[in-house]
Amino acid sequence: MPWGSWESYPQYLDYLASRKFAIDVGSMITHGAVRNYVMGGIDRANEAPTAGEIDRMAAIVEEALGAGALGFSTGRVTGHRTIHGQSVPGTFAEEAELTAIVQAMQRAGHGVLQAILVFVAPLMLPEYPAALLSVARYLAFGLIALPMAWFGRARLSQHRCCPIR
Repeated sequence: MPWGSWESYPQYLDYLASRKFAIDVGSMITHGAVRNYVMGGIDRANEAPTAGEIDRMAAIVEEALGAGALGFSTGRVTGHRTIHGQSVPGTFAEEAELTAIVQAMQRAGHGVLQAILVFVAPLMLPEYPAALLSVARYLAFGLIALPMAWFGRARLSQHRCCPIR
């Protein structure tokens, strides 16, 4: 891909539409990319955003969903690092930022909230506020788990936030 050929998510989708693929292609807008862009680069990407920067992130996500993004992806995996060794932007985002983004998804009327989780037995979702998860229209969870022995001790159905039935 010729990186830098687009700046906005709609421009990215236009680029994809100009290509020929043997399979169907769909994409999600990612928290790291949005936050890095709004915060002005990697040097500020993990700092606390201003209210205006949170509004701008939410607007970018809403625009992306309007253009055709399938959803928004975020994560709390502290081991997920940039090529410079820093935590991926968004890893430590506060509730206000995540809530503003989910509200943008609600305004757009569609979209999957994908949350990448770190498995810590016996709980799995302590890092995402219950209020945030309760307003998301659709949720998809990715899971990173170490050590494998923890799987047998999971009590996911008893989690106070998001019972699995």
